[in-house]
Amino acid sequence: MDAGAAFSTPAAIRVPVVGPTGDGRGRRAGVPWLRIKSGRDLGVALAIFGLVATRQRRAAGVFVLACTVMPVVDALTTWSNGASPALALSVHGGAAAYVLVLALALLQPSAIRGHRP
Repeated sequence: MDAGAAFSTPAAIRVPVVGPTGDGRGRRAGVPWLRIKSGRDLGVALAIFGLVATRQRRAAGVFVLACTVMPVVDALTTWSNGASPALALSVHGGAAAYVLVLALALLQPSAIRGHRP
């Protein structure tokens, strides 16, 4: 690949996807999994937004805490399919840590006096 092609290709396309490279007809095998994952993440984000918008802070915290399992499973799946442990932990482990911190912050009592959590 020449330097011009490297800069014209979006970074998301250059990221390697663990698994088979294709089906022999020019289709990339990893793309459907990315679409499934993006749909799942969008649905979770909309659910969290709905809970926060309706001031259901405690319910949002419990929901986010339950969602911590998703990046953990993603890390284990990535690692078991040949990715390095450093890659699995840095990407998905970092996401799991962030989600856990967010859940704990949502589950803390509100600092506003008289405010119902």
